[in-house]
Amino acid sequence: MGIGLAVIINSEASTLRTVAIGLFIAQLVFNLMWCFIFFTFRNYGAGLGWIIVLFVLSVFMMRSFRAINNVAGLIQIPYLIWLVFATYLNAGVMILNR
Repeated sequence: MGIGLAVIINSEASTLRTVAIGLFIAQLVFNLMWCFIFFTFRNYGAGLGWIIVLFVLSVFMMRSFRAINNVAGLIQIPYLIWLVFATYLNAGVMILNR
């Protein structure tokens, strides 16, 4: 994620670059907040909703990165795969703790 962000930061200044960096920061904040919702507050239902929003933000971030630099966007794919797996785990924990 950091390498992709570095490529975007070093690209030509534009509105799209500003949006891409904003989406990166937003998904990073959502990622941090999910940790608190899931682990600290143990609110698995809210965590599931939150991680779905995080996934959507990450897809938008990846698409904006790809619009600027194809490689910067494509190297986000492992993160998206991880989010799918984390969503599956979150749903499993939520179901098992009803």
